[in-house]
Amino acid sequence: MPVSSSGHLLLAQELLGIDSGSGPELELFLHLGTLLTILIFYRVKIRSLCFGLLSGRKASWHYAIALLLGCLPAGLLYLAFSSRLESLFDSALLAAIMLLFTGLLLVSSRFLRRETPASGLSWPQALLVGLAQCLALIPGISRSGTTIVAARALRCPLPLAVEFSFLMNVPLLLGALLFKHKELLALADSGKKAGLMLIACAIAAATGFLSLKILYKSIAAKRFWQFGPYCIVAGMLATALLLMKLHGAT
Repeated sequence: MPVSSSGHLLLAQELLGIDSGSGPELELFLHLGTLLTILIFYRVKIRSLCFGLLSGRKASWHYAIALLLGCLPAGLLYLAFSSRLESLFDSALLAAIMLLFTGLLLVSSRFLRRETPASGLSWPQALLVGLAQCLALIPGISRSGTTIVAARALRCPLPLAVEFSFLMNVPLLLGALLFKHKELLALADSGKKAGLMLIACAIAAATGFLSLKILYKSIAAKRFWQFGPYCIVAGMLATALLLMKLHGAT
């Protein structure tokens, strides 16, 4: 759901006082669970896209290139500034404040009424959505929420915007897992810890699939924007609690 899972993970660790020593490893397996969710949920579309690419179908190649263009800005930005971007995840307060931004962004989608019956985004539009996705490298800003609203602002129908957003995440997740493959291989030899991480991966995949079902029901009921008020309330509460905790520590 478009509520920033990474931001929620960071806030939960901070507010519950959980040791984040396994945070990066856990996040890897949560990414793997998310990837499995998308591959299963969109299996028909992915299979059709793959067959279309192999048969040289023009529409399939256009869509595939659009997906890659959408991934390009965030991928390049992360490769160039990975250490600085990862340091942002040391600030739970930043995640709480950015959750407010996510909420306002989602609420704004309620007023994006115009859309075209086109089959998808053009390549320049896909690149613009990819640029919007760069914002989600900041904790608390939802990747799916940002890209869906950006696609809607470009007059893409909401169901197509959601599909494009999640399929665009597949190359990014594959790239992230490849980038961290040494950590994954090291965990494979760590016995009990690897088993716990696999359980986390399975839970993430199952809840992710359920979340996508809920998301599409909200779209059918024209209530996608209502994820916004939740993010605003959650962001305000988290900000207040973190400031109180900070004040108490001083």
